Amino acid sequence: MSGVCANHACNVPALAGADDYDKQVPLSRAIPLWGGVSQDGFAAVLWHLDSKKTNKEDWSQVVRDGKLTAALRALNPKKRRGPWTVLCDNEGFLRAKTSMAAYSPRSITLWSVPPKSPDLNPVDMFWGWLRKKLRSMDLEDLRKKRRLLDKTAYVARVKGVLKSAKAQTVAKNVAGRFRKSCKQVVDRNWAAADN
Repeated sequence: MSGVCANHACNVPALAGADDYDKQVPLSRAIPLWGGVSQDGFAAVLWHLDSKKTNKEDWSQVVRDGKLTAALRALNPKKRRGPWTVLCDNEGFLRAKTSMAAYSPRSITLWSVPPKSPDLNPVDMFWGWLRKKLRSMDLEDLRKKRRLLDKTAYVARVKGVLKSAKAQTVAKNVAGRFRKSCKQVVDRNWAAADN
């Protein structure tokens, strides 16, 4: 489970690159999204449209409301109830006291990705594909001199891409490579895997 700001291209081709994150993605075009991948595809957990960051209160509420469990069921349709083990990045709010209290009654435990290990974080590979796809769509809009999408239209675009068969296939593929990456790391005595 990890989050991504879905858009890294605004209305100029050179924007995604060396500038600070805040300069790259204005709030009007930021779509913070938390979701996950499995060999059954992608499922969104949280669309956080009012700010760029998720905090422990927001996340704890998402867990209590059953949104994380619903995503876990979507990602593993044969398993209707926990215990669940969630591979996640190292965001502090995921392990905050309120979050941990919300996981417990739902039989959710966290398994952390080691820091600086992109080959062991399949959802980050999926986010990379999503950013590239959205950027190419933005650049096509720019080439065709289409008006910049407002936030509502952009959210609809992102949701459309995520529901596409291609997005689901990409999610399945990156999740499928995870087992191979783990085996490579173990075989190399915990050294980074080759992709």
